[in-house]
Amino acid sequence: MAAALGQPWPHYYTVRYASNLDDGPWHGAPLGGFGAGCIGRSPQGDFNLWHLDGGEHSFHSIPACQFSLFEAANGQTQAHALSTQPPADGSLSTWAWYPTATPERSTGTYHALYPRSWYHYENVFQADIFCEQFSPIWPHNYAEASYPVAVFVWTAHNPTDSPLTLSLMVSWQNLVGWFTNTQKSPDLKLRDDGSPYYDYVPALGNSQGNYNQLVTTDGLKGCLMEGAWWPRQAEPQEGDGQWCLATLEQPGVEVSYDLRWNPTGGRRRPVGCLVAAGAFDECAGYHPRRS
Repeated sequence: MAAALGQPWPHYYTVRYASNLDDGPWHGAPLGGFGAGCIGRSPQGDFNLWHLDGGEHSFHSIPACQFSLFEAANGQTQAHALSTQPPADGSLSTWAWYPTATPERSTGTYHALYPRSWYHYENVFQADIFCEQFSPIWPHNYAEASYPVAVFVWTAHNPTDSPLTLSLMVSWQNLVGWFTNTQKSPDLKLRDDGSPYYDYVPALGNSQGNYNQLVTTDGLKGCLMEGAWWPRQAEPQEGDGQWCLATLEQPGVEVSYDLRWNPTGGRRRPVGCLVAAGAFDECAGYHPRRS
C-alpha cells in the first residue's frame, strides 16, 4: 500500500463493531517483535502507535519522538522535522515541520508491506531521501522474531552536481514507565461483541527519576534511557524497563548528541543547532558532544 506524505490511506480497515479498536486512516505498519509490544509511524511521519503494555492500546502522537533532517547546499541551509503533523497544543513551535503532499506538489510517499515500511522524501530537500524501517520477522525463527527491535535504514542520493551536507537527528523523550496502567484494580467490562476489556489509563508524561546515559560498545554508539527503578537495583515491576537508540559508527560519519534535552522545558538547543549548523556542538556556548 502507498499513501502521499501527510495524506490518509485512500482505503483503510474499518471495524465490525463500534467498540472495536479503530485507529482510522493514520495507522502505519507496526514495528516490534511478535509478542513483545510494538510502536508505529503513520503516513504523516509521526510516531503514534504505542502497544507497550501487554494487551493494551495507546494511539496518539508524541511529537518529541521524531526524525529531523538538516541540509546545506550552495550556501543555503534548511531543516525539517520529518512529520507533516505539528503538535496540536502549540509545543515545539520553533520546529519547522515537513510540508504535506498535495495534488500540485508531491513531497513524498509512505509505503507499507509488513514487516517492512518505507518513506520517500522528495522535492523539499535537494537530496532524495529514503527511510526503510522493519523488525526482525523471519519465518521459522521465532526467537529473534520476538525481539522488541525496530531498524531504520536511511539512504540519501544527491541528484545535483554540487556537494551536499546532511545531518539526521532523532529526538526521543524518555518514555520508561509511561505506559503502565495507573488503574491498579480496574473493573472488567464487556464490549458489544462480547470481548472483555478494562479501563487503561497510562502514566503518560510521568518521567520523574528517569535519566539517560551514553553507551559505546563494539562499533556502536547509543543513548540508553533508564527509569527511576534502575538505581535502586530493585526487581523491575510492571511498566519498568529501558529504551535505547543506537547507531553504528561508520567512517566519515560524525555523531553528536545531547542527553539532557527536555522538550517541555527551556532546552530547545537540539533543533536550533540542527537548523543553524547541522550538529549540536557547532553552536556557540554549547558543550561539545561529538565522536
